[in-house]
Amino acid sequence: MGNTCQTVRGNVPMDEESFSFSPQAGGAGGRFRASSNDTSLDRERERQPGGGEGTPSMNASVTALGPGTAAAAAREENLFANVITEDDLQWIAWLKSPQQNQGHLVENWEGERMVDIKRFIAQLKQLDRHYSGGLSEYVRKARGLLEDLRKGVNPFTGMVPEVPDGERLFVGSDAFCAFENLGLEQLEACAFVIVAGGLGERLGYKGVKVTLPAEMATGRSFLEVFLTTIGEFQRFARRRAHDPALVLPVVVMTSRQTHAQVVATLREHGFFGLSEGQISVLMQEEVAALTDHNGRFATVPGDRWAILTKPHGHGDVHSLLFKAGLPAQWHRQGRRWVVFFQDTNALAVRAIPSVLGVASKHGFAMNTAAVPRKPGEFVGGICKLRKGNTSSGVTVNVEYNVLGTLLSATLDKQGDIPDETGYSPFPGNTNVFALSLKPYCDALNRSSGTIPEFINPKYTDASKSSFKAPTRLECMMQEVPRLFPASCKVGVTQLDRWFCYSVVKNDPLEAAKKQKDGLPPDCPFSGEAAIYNGSARMLRIAAETCGHPCRFAVPAAIGSMEELDSTAVPLPAASAGA
Repeated sequence: MGNTCQTVRGNVPMDEESFSFSPQAGGAGGRFRASSNDTSLDRERERQPGGGEGTPSMNASVTALGPGTAAAAAREENLFANVITEDDLQWIAWLKSPQQNQGHLVENWEGERMVDIKRFIAQLKQLDRHYSGGLSEYVRKARGLLEDLRKGVNPFTGMVPEVPDGERLFVGSDAFCAFENLGLEQLEACAFVIVAGGLGERLGYKGVKVTLPAEMATGRSFLEVFLTTIGEFQRFARRRAHDPALVLPVVVMTSRQTHAQVVATLREHGFFGLSEGQISVLMQEEVAALTDHNGRFATVPGDRWAILTKPHGHGDVHSLLFKAGLPAQWHRQGRRWVVFFQDTNALAVRAIPSVLGVASKHGFAMNTAAVPRKPGEFVGGICKLRKGNTSSGVTVNVEYNVLGTLLSATLDKQGDIPDETGYSPFPGNTNVFALSLKPYCDALNRSSGTIPEFINPKYTDASKSSFKAPTRLECMMQEVPRLFPASCKVGVTQLDRWFCYSVVKNDPLEAAKKQKDGLPPDCPFSGEAAIYNGSARMLRIAAETCGHPCRFAVPAAIGSMEELDSTAVPLPAASAGA
């Protein structure tokens, strides 16, 4: 069916949602270790339509009916492959029920090919199984959120934004060095999670974004930068702990589109110096796309028996980790932290030690690397949202398209305006953050890793009665503080932008427009230039610390060091005029 993803053990395809690399017992080679995201109960039974308790699977029913031999069971299973079963009829009835209102999917189904109907129902079961609460819950949530949008309900009503708690660190300062050294001490108790579910289509790149070269001097990909840096963290932690066998576990979350290429890249490059057993790759599934405010499922154009699916967002990483049991395993091993970061910010890894240091010092359950942010910039702002006149609230990222409205309704009618520094008082979210494992495991146990969702349809007109294209529920990994109790402290570590943040997400034309508006271009060139600039700055700081002042020359086409240090990295004339 159209929604199936496979990993490979040898030449045999497997319907597995995840795997990790594991050395063969007693040998130097390696093999894939399948690691299903379903429980054993899920494998033996399938849910009833819409997230029910479960009925024996079709395979189990056929085996029970057979005369007891494997060959007879196989013949019986093939016979039933093109026969509508009672289970299939239950699914069709569920779709037609007034509560679900999905009857458009199965109109006049009796005259269709059985193989198509079986394929369709198999996809329904998969979508039902992979969403917490099943399809009924998915549709219920979507309808509620869409109705809130129609009514203009603001999820932040009654919340007053405040500047979040944390530290503002300047690279090379005494405070920075102290927190970074404290963070280096935490490395031996860390695990790392990399979100790599995106393709490079917006950049004109057909492959996975994480396999793009971060810079051309060495040609290293983003994935290589991340994993080799973790390898250096591990080398440091081993020396400090006097433990040559110490291993820092790594998880890479992929999507259906990126999974195979990420796996192939890891194998081709020998896991970039890490061992096979320490890398787990978890693949997220997609969710059903919706055509209207009634939450009716969309179908693939040209194929009425395939439900259109779309990505659910990188917030799925938390439920995938929970299902795989990895955070609980890390906690039992005595680990204290798990660090998350995304796919095309090569500078992200530089922030990790200081973020860990601040989190450890202040007892933060979550600590995010933040950067100075210009008002109007397409970067979310981190706010401490307080409920009215109470002291309770939550520190979360507020998306840039919501932040201005929230601020104008609460603090200043002008909305998101700069302070005396020229930047917004609400720092920009980098999506690099550290979670304390104990409160994180507690939150996962309460929620199963289900992150609060949102929906963002594009309407055809102001009446908000119809969509330009099918939409879906989404979730974001940085929303995890919403799973924490009020007793958990959440903070930020604001760092120099040149040091830790330059994402690659825009093509040259879009980058030139942003540059013209005084905003960061966030394109491959600016990302590469930021790596060179940041490296030069750190070398200069190191030299000056040792009493050897120096400066670095920059080609005139790029700009001065002072310009490179600013928020916007100038584009060369050729790119700007593209």
